[in-house]
Amino acid sequence: MESYGPAQDWGYASDRAWLANPDGTISYCRRVGAGNQVLCDRFDGTTWTSSTSSPTDVGYPDTFG
Repeated sequence: MESYGPAQDWGYASDRAWLANPDGTISYCRRVGAGNQVLCDRFDGTTWTSSTSSPTDVGYPDTFG
């Protein structure tokens, strides 16, 4: 994991994804911190907004290769 802390944490290399949202925006999401949170940056064509989930079991999809 790279440096921790919301704008500098790029997340775990195996758990990052770009998502197309139903409203036409895009999000860059990644597993961060101790691995139990998801941080998403949403772009609406003009502005970026960030949100972080509360700590939860987000799973480890990289173990199911």
